[in-house]
Amino acid sequence: MIRFSVLLVCFFWLSLAQAVTLKALMQDSQPKYFLSGSGEQGLCNEIYHELSLRLVEHDIALAVSPGFTPIKRILHLLEEGQADLFCGAGRNARREALFHYMPTPVYQVSNVLLGHRDEQLTPADYDEMAAVSSSIAVISGTSSAAFLKKKGALAVLELHEIDKAISAVALNERIRYFYYHDLGLNYALRNSELPIQVMPVRYRTVPQWLLVSRETPAPLREIIAGVLAAMEQDGSIAAINTRFGILGN
Repeated sequence: MIRFSVLLVCFFWLSLAQAVTLKALMQDSQPKYFLSGSGEQGLCNEIYHELSLRLVEHDIALAVSPGFTPIKRILHLLEEGQADLFCGAGRNARREALFHYMPTPVYQVSNVLLGHRDEQLTPADYDEMAAVSSSIAVISGTSSAAFLKKKGALAVLELHEIDKAISAVALNERIRYFYYHDLGLNYALRNSELPIQVMPVRYRTVPQWLLVSRETPAPLREIIAGVLAAMEQDGSIAAINTRFGILGN
């Protein structure tokens, strides 16, 4: 049995020396990702680029899917082994059972509120948020929505599109605030002429991770983990984060 295992490892490394390509996926979520040719690079586009430069040193190519894939489809493809990597995933028990999380987080996001430009009140915590008479918008299916709904006492209104939530806040249409992460809302603020503002309180900060399929061979996962650790140690991840306004706690 030991001899057979050694042969399997030798066969794997022989095939690795010949050619290995890992497939990475992109989500339609800005500024995390932008399509090639858009003239912009998203945070995870930059993570993938730096990762690919270093994986080449291990004779591994990183092929990023040219189009966007819905998040449910991304998770399905990873689970089935039809893709290897996804940058920018939150952590939960179900995902931990299905995928490998690389030990090094690639960035972090904080939940904040978007309000009208004239808004004067910034709730200090979730209790003060619950005292707001108007509804607070969230995006259905997101971890932010799931977390806020667990608070129970809050008047939460689930929407399906970020643009509609932002417009509702700007027009004071039933919604006083939009609860989402700072990475997305700061990007929206920079690219909008609507009368909106990102309120100054950060309510919850969570790291985001690189997911790897359980079907991706363990030696490859170890290489990816090592490359990410090196990117953290030499400051490359921090530099990318800083370019997107993520400065840490």
